[in-house]
Amino acid sequence: MDHAPESKFQEPTDNRTRAGLGKFLRPNTPYDNFMEAQGIPIYRDIGVRRVQDLPRKPWKRMGGSGTFIQLLGTEGLWVAMSSRFPAPAR
Repeated sequence: MDHAPESKFQEPTDNRTRAGLGKFLRPNTPYDNFMEAQGIPIYRDIGVRRVQDLPRKPWKRMGGSGTFIQLLGTEGLWVAMSSRFPAPAR
């Protein structure tokens, strides 16, 4: 059984409450673990209106700032990055 025996199903009374018990999350892939280890934000949603508005944090490995973008519905197969790097010294 996926849930504790003392759990009792409760029928939703509105359109916001989901029916059922428990959460069935996708396990992390090795790339999910890599993204989390980078220490920059990971934006996961159905879409992005403006990539420029996403928060960026310093990205030590790359020497700039950035954020990962993983759109829902891509089944974790596609990732984009929004990044900003300083101009090279002349």
